Amino acid sequence: MNPGWARFCQTVAARGDHPALLMGDLVVRFADLGRKARRVASALAAQGVRPGDRVILRMENGVDAMTLPAALWAVGAVPVLVPLDVQPGAVADIVARTLPRLTLTEAPEGGAEYSDEVPGELGSIVFTSGSTGRPKGVVQRQDTLIDGAGRVAQAVGFGPADRLLSAVPWSHDYGWTQLLAMYVLGLTLVLPAVPGLAGLAEAMEQHRVTVIGGVPSVYAGLTRGISDLGTRDRSSVRVVMSTGSAMPQRIWDDLGVMFPRARRVLNYGLTETFRSATLRAEDEGLAPQVVGSALPGSGLAIVGPDGQVLPAGEWGEIVHRGAGVFEGYWDDPEQTALRRRVDPVNGQGWAVFTGDRGMLDSEGRLTVGDRMDRMVKVMGLAASPLAIETVLRAVPGVEAAAVVFRSHDILGTELHAFVVGKGVQKAAEAACRAALAPHERPRRFHLVQALPLTASGKVDLVALTREVVG
Repeated sequence: MNPGWARFCQTVAARGDHPALLMGDLVVRFADLGRKARRVASALAAQGVRPGDRVILRMENGVDAMTLPAALWAVGAVPVLVPLDVQPGAVADIVARTLPRLTLTEAPEGGAEYSDEVPGELGSIVFTSGSTGRPKGVVQRQDTLIDGAGRVAQAVGFGPADRLLSAVPWSHDYGWTQLLAMYVLGLTLVLPAVPGLAGLAEAMEQHRVTVIGGVPSVYAGLTRGISDLGTRDRSSVRVVMSTGSAMPQRIWDDLGVMFPRARRVLNYGLTETFRSATLRAEDEGLAPQVVGSALPGSGLAIVGPDGQVLPAGEWGEIVHRGAGVFEGYWDDPEQTALRRRVDPVNGQGWAVFTGDRGMLDSEGRLTVGDRMDRMVKVMGLAASPLAIETVLRAVPGVEAAAVVFRSHDILGTELHAFVVGKGVQKAAEAACRAALAPHERPRRFHLVQALPLTASGKVDLVALTREVVG
């Protein structure tokens, strides 16, 4: 029996009548989930799915989405998670590259429950949404995924008794880790009965949620949007987790006001690393600048352009070491060799060179900067779009901000700022003049009603770049 399916079966047997999913009035218990997974596995086998086959999954969060990965493990197949926001052309590219046995938008069911035992090692291929380029398929082993779910639970401090409100799609890496937490720990996942921020707030209160897993854009909407979160009973929440992008200071502070008795937890990691860092309780006062420390079993290092490890306090590329390292990119050995390299600290084992700028302090706490490929030269000098965004987000009245760039014959790179907020352009320009060097200041400001987002809640930088490039 393969490790993923074995662990899922152990959890189902141990949790039995405990709810695996709560969604409005719907209750799916672990025993029901186990039976459904075996019936789906039987149907998959009847449709010719065999060990090693890839099966693309594209669907909303729900009962089918929570059943299919386990059912595919049962027959030794590999779930290929493709977010719904991936464009049709990119989906066709993924199909051509993975050659899937099936592409599913719902779960098939058979009459009998699957009972065979087949080997299986690969746990998933997760395709990025392509917000910054061509989607890449990140391959992880089942045992890496199972181990990672346990290490995250240990670091954050949650377990089988918790009810986790899932505010992101399970087809994205952060959502996938939440689904895995249910598989491995036996905790309960909670979904809103209706989409949108109001549905999240209602589900939190109705089901006495203890843990919320979201991203900054979701929390911005809950605390500063049209959500009625402020009128809801929030007393059951003891952990508020965020990952995916930089957390604005104001939203971080808002979460402290809305959930005064809850621990606020930032996380850092890539699909390629499962999870790299989590904020310790004693470091909450240093956030959101500090995002956390390495998870148990993993390590962090900062390297310079020559690949040499840098001392504490110096900025360079973040390298993830130890547990969690991915197997590679599907059908892309060149990109795999770029990101998955020998551990620069001890010269043994694999490490992930993340492409993110960061700095470790003397206590091993991580501060994250911009993507290395977002760092640009303006008038021959380095500029960070993330640093500019941080200045803009601190301006009163600015609800959101993003900075993109295009080539310029004289400047080298021209910076464009997209800002959400009424009548804030003059204040935004003044803040940039006061806080930024001349070469860092955006040349153009675009006031917009909202920023385009991917399904995972990240700003769609490709869409914004198209607007300025044309």
